[in-house]
Amino acid sequence: MVYGYEQQAGAKFEELIGACGNGELVGLFGGITLDAGPLLDINLVGGFEPSAGETFDIMDSIAITGEFADAPSSGFDMDGWDWSIDYLPGEIDLKAVNAVSGGGGGSGTGSVPETSSLALFGAGLIVLAGLSVRRRVALANAARNP
Repeated sequence: MVYGYEQQAGAKFEELIGACGNGELVGLFGGITLDAGPLLDINLVGGFEPSAGETFDIMDSIAITGEFADAPSSGFDMDGWDWSIDYLPGEIDLKAVNAVSGGGGGSGTGSVPETSSLALFGAGLIVLAGLSVRRRVALANAARNP
């Protein structure tokens, strides 16, 4: 339970958005203050791609003051998407406008490509084949030298 939350300039609020939803900061008995423009860092996780127009509620409180320095209400690019943000008295809503080419702004930490399943499967087969050959050699040596 958050009684009051303050984030100051230079601090980063990391918003993780994935197929299971997104994290949301809720200030139940106190306000949320974004003092002197902290930074917002949006990371789409697990290969998640939002739909154009999809909205994510990232902060809820009885009162919210301030804005993120790198997320103007006029719109911004981050983690491969163009976003708009609504700073309302009791909540901050993030809306996916459309995908942008070139990866957008943001920190880029959420844009790390995932290793393909086929590559992992191939690596596993190579390891198993190596272990199988090693076992056969050990069995052949044991049979020759009882």
